[in-house]
Amino acid sequence: MAHFSKSVRSYADIHQAFVAAGAHGTVVLEFNTHGEATVFGSRANAYRVLLRNQNEAAGGDHTSDFDHLMVCRTKGSNQIVIRPRGFNFTVRTPEGEVIPLDGTTLPNGSQTPFERLQAQREANEFLEEYENGEKK
Repeated sequence: MAHFSKSVRSYADIHQAFVAAGAHGTVVLEFNTHGEATVFGSRANAYRVLLRNQNEAAGGDHTSDFDHLMVCRTKGSNQIVIRPRGFNFTVRTPEGEVIPLDGTTLPNGSQTPFERLQAQREANEFLEEYENGEKK
């Protein structure tokens, strides 16, 4: 079993790919070799485990903001596809009307992981500007 870094800073590439998938729904990553794609996929899952463990250690749930994403690779392929998990069923009313579902949303009207990251980024920017005297 491979062992990867315990530092979240060593996963900047993974983080950016996850954020891109959160923003666009599905992204395709192209690698030079299938070995590179395999290592990326393993590191992506290790990053989510690391985030889950850190969140739990900070008093939160054992979850990461990227658990709704699937990291997929066909054996021997040089591509990784990152996409929202989605659903494998259709929801209909008793009258037969299809009810569309959004696989990127979370229960209880909460924000998607990408929306939470955006809101956090905006709040941090606001606080930084406020502390620097740029906002009144």
